Amino acid sequence: MANESLQNDDWNDFDEVLCRSSYTERLYLSQEAKSILLFLMTSITLLGVLANSSVVYGLVASRQLNNLSTRLILYLTISDWCLTVIGLPLYILLLTNYFGKNACALVSSVEFLLVLFAHVSAYIIGIIGYDRYFRIHYLNRYSEIVKVWKLRLAVITSIMFSLIHTTAQVVGIHYSFYEKVASIGIVIDLFLVVFILFPYILSIRTMKEHRNHASNRELLRNVDKVVTVSATRIMIAVIVLYTPYIVFSIIRRFESPNSKLITSKWFSFGLFFSYFLALSNSFVNSIILLNINSKCRRKLFKLMRSMGLTIRHCLFAKSKPEVVDDNTVELDNII
Repeated sequence: MANESLQNDDWNDFDEVLCRSSYTERLYLSQEAKSILLFLMTSITLLGVLANSSVVYGLVASRQLNNLSTRLILYLTISDWCLTVIGLPLYILLLTNYFGKNACALVSSVEFLLVLFAHVSAYIIGIIGYDRYFRIHYLNRYSEIVKVWKLRLAVITSIMFSLIHTTAQVVGIHYSFYEKVASIGIVIDLFLVVFILFPYILSIRTMKEHRNHASNRELLRNVDKVVTVSATRIMIAVIVLYTPYIVFSIIRRFESPNSKLITSKWFSFGLFFSYFLALSNSFVNSIILLNINSKCRRKLFKLMRSMGLTIRHCLFAKSKPEVVDDNTVELDNII
């Protein structure tokens, strides 16, 4: 069974064996805390796979991929899907036990996958925000300003930045400069929060300006409501899910690894719970997007109804004999 706590005298050995990373405090977790975290992480993994798969199906089935904005939503959904399918199962595996000398490879893999896909998704959320702002601000010139190649370049640049950041963080685990890279990572995370929130604030402000200057304000009333509600939901999700992660990361960075605070069980649980909140955005994004995109919702509801009718037919259909031409009798339930 994993050690539930680690003595200060063992920290140097711990650094050599397990690598200093975002997940070293897992050894301070009590068994009860691990059980809670495993349940939470398993839940968001299953929900993330289901929700993001639903968004992909809805976008493809409703044939919206010719639209630039929905392409960005597809890119975001694919990134979140990769996070939940590839990254989170390894993270759950890391939480289950103490792996001794074999932990370093697993820790590096988890660090790489989670940081990479989480940051790619965060950048794309920001790009979606700026795309919506441009749609609102440049009502008659959007198609002239926003081109497919520009969006692709923005997404590729985001992936490259995330890849460089993630690679540096993983290399730092093995070459003892993880703390320096982690400090830069905190700055990047703070920048990302501002990068995401800024265009949605601009969108709300610009929409209200359009409405105030419109000759028929009631005509833009519903549009203003939709823009405000959707932008507000995204901003609330970002603030609620990312703020605890940033706060705990800052405390962790400026406290000594041997301090009573860092080695306490409640701090370790709070740190990993903040990871849970940040990673929860992988399925919260899809829920918000489904709520906004009515065409996608209709396709999903249609699929659910057809599946419900099929299941109902399979469960409640009576096994009536069928008389065939040669007067033989066949039963539906005979395989």
